[in-house]
Amino acid sequence: MHELYPFVDYNCGDVSGMPLLCIPVFKGGVGFDYRLSMAIPDMWIKLLKHKSDDEWTLRILSIL
Repeated sequence: MHELYPFVDYNCGDVSGMPLLCIPVFKGGVGFDYRLSMAIPDMWIKLLKHKSDDEWTLRILSIL
């Protein structure tokens, strides 16, 4: 795709953790320019699965 449209950025959403998504194709990668890592959404999923509602804290920590 970069040969056809060199001025376009290609993005992917990665749920697999595949390390070669943003490596150029000629180096053995998939060739995306950017990837959206799922580390933060995975942490939310873990929190939702393993914590009950009464274990959540909505306290805001402030720095004095």
